[in-house]
Amino acid sequence: MSELGDQKKAEEARSNANNTQNVRNAADAAIASKNPYAMAAGTAVKAADKITGGKASEAIGKGLTKANKMAGPAGKQVQNMSNKMNESGMGDKIGQAARMKNKMGGAGASGAAGAAGKGSELAKQPTGNNMDTIGRGRDEPSSSLNNAHSYRDASGRQQTSDDGSTPKIAGIGPFGKQPKGNDDQSSDDGNQDDQKSGDSSFSFFGSKEAKVIVALTLPFTALMVIMLIMVAAISTLFGGNFEDALGAGQASGEDMGSAEFYDGGNEEAQAYYDRINDVKLDMQAEGKTFDSLDVASVFHVLMDNGAKLEYKDITEDKIREVAEALFNGSTYDKEHFKEELSVRIIPKYLPKKTDEEIEDIVAEIDQYVSDYNEYVERSVDSSSSYRFSCGSGGSCTYDIKGFNINGKNISKSMEISNLKVRLMQCGSPYGNGNDNTAIKQDAVDFEEYAAGVAYGELGDGHSVEEYKAQIVMARSFALARPTAMGNSAGKKLSKEGNDWVLQIASCVSDQVYCNIDKGCSYMGGGDGQGGYVVSGTDVSGAERTRAPLSGDHPIRQAMAQTQGEVLTNNQGYIISTDYKSGTQHNITKLANSGLDYKQILFKLYSNANNVDKMSCSAALNCRVASGEYANWKQCGASWSSVPISNSGNNICNIGCLATSVSMLIAKSGVPTTINNFNPGTFVEYLNGHGGFASGGNFLWNSATEVAPSFKYQGKMSLSGLSREQKFNMISSELAKGSYLTCEVKGNTGQHWVVADSVNGNDINILDPGSNATTMWQQYNPANTSECAIYRVG
Repeated sequence: MSELGDQKKAEEARSNANNTQNVRNAADAAIASKNPYAMAAGTAVKAADKITGGKASEAIGKGLTKANKMAGPAGKQVQNMSNKMNESGMGDKIGQAARMKNKMGGAGASGAAGAAGKGSELAKQPTGNNMDTIGRGRDEPSSSLNNAHSYRDASGRQQTSDDGSTPKIAGIGPFGKQPKGNDDQSSDDGNQDDQKSGDSSFSFFGSKEAKVIVALTLPFTALMVIMLIMVAAISTLFGGNFEDALGAGQASGEDMGSAEFYDGGNEEAQAYYDRINDVKLDMQAEGKTFDSLDVASVFHVLMDNGAKLEYKDITEDKIREVAEALFNGSTYDKEHFKEELSVRIIPKYLPKKTDEEIEDIVAEIDQYVSDYNEYVERSVDSSSSYRFSCGSGGSCTYDIKGFNINGKNISKSMEISNLKVRLMQCGSPYGNGNDNTAIKQDAVDFEEYAAGVAYGELGDGHSVEEYKAQIVMARSFALARPTAMGNSAGKKLSKEGNDWVLQIASCVSDQVYCNIDKGCSYMGGGDGQGGYVVSGTDVSGAERTRAPLSGDHPIRQAMAQTQGEVLTNNQGYIISTDYKSGTQHNITKLANSGLDYKQILFKLYSNANNVDKMSCSAALNCRVASGEYANWKQCGASWSSVPISNSGNNICNIGCLATSVSMLIAKSGVPTTINNFNPGTFVEYLNGHGGFASGGNFLWNSATEVAPSFKYQGKMSLSGLSREQKFNMISSELAKGSYLTCEVKGNTGQHWVVADSVNGNDINILDPGSNATTMWQQYNPANTSECAIYRVG
């Protein structure tokens, strides 16, 4: 089948899956509505699904797909809304909240069953029929959030179609009839869709009972799906309004659980979220890291209690005032924060509130944070204000100029990302192992390694500032150690395949590492002297162990507040922070005198000039592609009129993908079979060598015809995923050295761009169709549907 035919089949499967899930959510919402007719229809669907293992809602979902297809443009509008409803996660959110309401309300499905009458009685009868499973399959348990990954603006706006008009709901029936004749043909290649009117997707309708169930429920369910679309505009009826927290969280690149936010075009709101992020980055550079949720919760609750504030009124100064209240000196202190709220901040905005009312507002702010975390299934512990936001999944990028070792600068330019630590044994005179032998356990993420060194070297019972100083020292020492040792005695920092690996001993010859999540065991020499340290506490032959750390241990706070930080001199070289047991004593002494971790480090190392945050974040300029190819465009160039195959179109019309692939080839630097390589010569070559299918569809493997070592690896599907999941998958491939072109318009059109590099919580792009430089500032992240992967080899 042609690529276009595959796309049509995939689009139909997508519509079926989205409609199916929306039917299920609509059933829950109908039951929660307490309207007897809606409850009857909703209960009938739920009961039928229980008997058939989800087949009933699948059949209804497929029926809606076919009905929308028959209804022409109006049906397409309804289908687009249904797709957006489910893929944005809005429908799941409403369904989840409705299920919670049904569970708590007492009546629930059982109460509605009586109203359902014959429909639910028939639904109890087995059908004996099977049908193909498409989409999500069986219903999730009622306690699940159904993998919700999005939340939309709750302003109460009516949903509109792409052209801004109010969608007209038409063509929803007749649901009980199957369409006759062939499905639409492809306008490009003439291939018919594989799904015909008599296929197995409607085999569920074979039994008499099932026919009655569907006949009873389909009209109601169609109305429920429409109702669900309308309810989305006022979705706060079923869930807490976390618009501010979600918007601020996304702007700051924080963990939003499985949720994602769209501001619905509210520019003032987005500017407010960006101001929170700007303040966060400024304070992070000062050694103070806060969770944007803590700040957003304050302003949301203040406005909810009558404070005369609009987004435009919440300036950076106001945001910083609240953020600073989170800290007692330079230490995060939640109790201090509550006191500041009570005494200073709430009275400033709500001067007429009594002490008792202020106390209630403080509790409301705290509850807002708790409810938000539960609502979006955010994975947190008691130290939830401190999470990794350094790159993807806690991985930082280190753009290294060189090292300062024993007062001497040694130039060594390296850009290191996704760094893992391979822990090595200790040889003589520090241990009874072999310097060149790795300890038999998994490699450790570098950020986790630095925190584990703070535990291993300092132990328990120290302050956050002491741990922060030790963690920065641990990173700096570890990165410089292989160079300081001339890559001898098992020390190494090098790239292995697509990964960077640091080899360093887990003992006193280098640094003692104790896993903060698993604890550790000392193998020979109770303090690490004369042996080495391994992760875990149940290890045969251990002389002593250290227990895992609690979720709220100060080391975890220190780890997140210093993520990616190293100590540098005035020329930007990372200092080899050698230290002895007396150094730890001095750290404690200096911390007790009131110094913060940076002041401690400057006291300990006279050549230290700065604590540099080396991670690739929005605060730094990550490397973006440069060179002539970075500015190639499909239109307005000398090659724009070059035809693409026999499609009747040229590069300017439909050449975004070909232009993107040509940019990737140029970026990779691989040799090509074309002199003066550019999008025009690339397309001309492909025209003569079968590089396009009918209709001008690009054939992915044809790039290798031009650049033999540039090889297509396949596609990475992103449809239906959250923004965070998409970011993690794209950044992970980029970290492997892959070359990606991604489709960014989804069902609103088709457009391909080059995914160039990571930029905070966004992706730097090279766009053949615009001057945009970041993917999700230019394009709605919900529409990023897939990426094609190439690698050199």
